[in-house]
Amino acid sequence: MLTPGEGRDSFVKFWKLMAQAVVSHPSASFFELDNEPFSFERTKYFDTWKAAADAIHEIIPDASVSICDIGEMTFLPSWFPKFVDDLFISNKVLNWIQSGKANVFYSWHYGYKTIKNM
Repeated sequence: MLTPGEGRDSFVKFWKLMAQAVVSHPSASFFELDNEPFSFERTKYFDTWKAAADAIHEIIPDASVSICDIGEMTFLPSWFPKFVDDLFISNKVLNWIQSGKANVFYSWHYGYKTIKNM
């Protein structure tokens, strides 16, 4: 699912078919692509999220599509990826997200008991 090829193509096709199936349903407003994924290949995950979001937006241009981080929580400060360029997210995907045209949301699912309001 993470690398270009048959796995990613199938994943993207699934979400495109899902969008086609619900395009006329008024309650279908967002798509959550993967719940708490885990891989250290974070850049490939974000490339996959973009490919799936692009396919969904071909069908439902204003749908919100989730992007998600690896595992249950992040462990690096938010400023760290800026110093390592494409190690965590490609500049292409980062620019796409920051452009305001992506129509994506960051899904977060897990909270430790020590986190207030979880």
